[in-house]
Amino acid sequence: DLYFKVRVIDLPTGAGPLPVIDDLTISVADGNVELDWSYSTVCDSYKIYKSTDPFDFTDAEIAVTSTNSYSELVTNVNYFYRVTAIRN
Repeated sequence: DLYFKVRVIDLPTGAGPLPVIDDLTISVADGNVELDWSYSTVCDSYKIYKSTDPFDFTDAEIAVTSTNSYSELVTNVNYFYRVTAIRN
């Protein structure tokens, strides 16, 4: 069985904090972990973090994307994901 825990945060940048991504969904399909979200606030990109510790995402950035989704292969390790919006 695969279990995911989502912890939503905001990341202050630019003129102030951006609203949190509050609709992150995580699913598994065709051997991939798929993260999807919508976001109505204008931002430049999203940072994706992955950690085995749900409270420590230090040095855990794995990707930057300009789209509202991310996917990677499923592994046998339980991971926690965090997505933050970035305004340059």
